[in-house]
Amino acid sequence: MQTENIATHLPDNDEITLKELILKIKIYGWEIVRKWWVILIFIALSCGYQYYDYSKDRAKYTADLTFVVNTEGGVGMGLGAILGGGLGGGGGNNKLEKILEFSRSRRIIQTALFRVAAIKGDTDLLANHLIRDQELHKKWKKDTTGFKDFLFNWREMQRLQDPNRFTRTENSVLLTLHSIMVGKSPIFAASYDKKSEVMKLVLTTHSEDLSIELIRVLYSDLSDYYKKQTTAKEDKTYAVLKKQVDSVKAVLDSKEMAAARAEDAARGSFLLEDKAVIERMKKDGFISNAIYAKATENLTMANLARENAQPFIKDLDLPVGPISPEKLSLIKALGIGIALGLLIGIILVVLRKILLDALA
Repeated sequence: MQTENIATHLPDNDEITLKELILKIKIYGWEIVRKWWVILIFIALSCGYQYYDYSKDRAKYTADLTFVVNTEGGVGMGLGAILGGGLGGGGGNNKLEKILEFSRSRRIIQTALFRVAAIKGDTDLLANHLIRDQELHKKWKKDTTGFKDFLFNWREMQRLQDPNRFTRTENSVLLTLHSIMVGKSPIFAASYDKKSEVMKLVLTTHSEDLSIELIRVLYSDLSDYYKKQTTAKEDKTYAVLKKQVDSVKAVLDSKEMAAARAEDAARGSFLLEDKAVIERMKKDGFISNAIYAKATENLTMANLARENAQPFIKDLDLPVGPISPEKLSLIKALGIGIALGLLIGIILVVLRKILLDALA
């Protein structure tokens, strides 16, 4: 053909002119036209694969939840100074970063996964719902070490509350679920806006009900854990003072009762010894009463400090159904297949032409 003659008589030198470049493009273009059926085969194969992938792909449902956290010291700073201890917890961003780390921790995720919930009429642990949702039993189908058909027994909740009593299989499954949640391809993510300081939790599963229920439980457990960690010091101080107050109150009641009994027993007596004993007991009661009053005052201050240190966490938008499913449309899938098949076919046809010319 004429195109082949042009290719044969092109100048053989290292430098290529614009005219020679255009001629080469025409040659490869004509080769692409001649081998249209090869390209068509690759397009068909690519479209077939895309259709197969589309038919196997399951819809995904993404639930998101937003909430706010107070990041300012407020009155607690002044109250902390009165009690001799600071109640401030660092800058706002530090608090938000701490919450992000908490949300990704195995403790929070594990606690949430061991909550019981009814999903589409099936009451079970959220961990078991997630195992089914992620089709882990298909991956464990040929396993012979205990993973095949594995599910947590939610009737053993008391044992499951103690991680030290887990079996190796249970630990392995928990690590797998944690990796699915926050691993390389996570289905759960947490973030916050630096300007508004609004935090956001996002969770994606193949079940609308599971996405909504699991993200709500995660938020609840995360909120409770953060509050406990934030007020841990104040709670401990309050507990110690409460124990002291109860102890002093018991001693005071005992001494007042003893003084009353002694006074009743000595009623009508004119002995100075009896009167001296009663006066001494009353004096001890007065001292104990003063100690009790001071201890009660300290307990009140500690309780105020504990309440003031309690962080404010409030949800803004909770996820509700219906959630629009996320799935690539068939038209887009076939469009991708046509584009990929066309590209692969053209590249292979051109490479074949280059290789044949080099060999010739």
